[in-house]
Amino acid sequence: MNMRLVIFLFFFLLPCPVHNFHVSYTKIAVEQNIAVMNVRFFTDDLELALQRRFNLTDFKLSATPLCDSLYLLYFNQHFELHNNGSVIRPTLLSSGIDKDMWWYQLQFSSPQPMQHLSIKNTLLFDVFDDQKNIVQIMHFPSEKMESFYFIHGAERYQFSCP
Repeated sequence: MNMRLVIFLFFFLLPCPVHNFHVSYTKIAVEQNIAVMNVRFFTDDLELALQRRFNLTDFKLSATPLCDSLYLLYFNQHFELHNNGSVIRPTLLSSGIDKDMWWYQLQFSSPQPMQHLSIKNTLLFDVFDDQKNIVQIMHFPSEKMESFYFIHGAERYQFSCP
């Protein structure tokens, strides 16, 4: 066999990384005193974060109460939503996989209408120096929308509801 062909096949058949960047995508819909959030991660990135945080080996994500509770513990350490200065903790509604992305849906309920929101997002910052978290938030019924880009050094943003 031709040596060039062997070298080509060797490099062609090597496992390739699924992605070479680290990002999460979040959408938040706010109406009155409720905010519903959908967040997506590359599955392997989130698995690594949970493995490191909870000292787990061979951990794989699944839509189970155990995995959901581990994620919620991790989430609450790295994501904060404040309404008028008071922190609001979420309830996890559902989770699942879509191709190579793992997603969660969470709901934040405030005793008062959402007005002046502060968002802190350091999800996966503890694992990747180049982690980027994109958050898009929309208020209803006004449809006011803003997008935020969270990186190391830019970890908190404000959003005012009309």
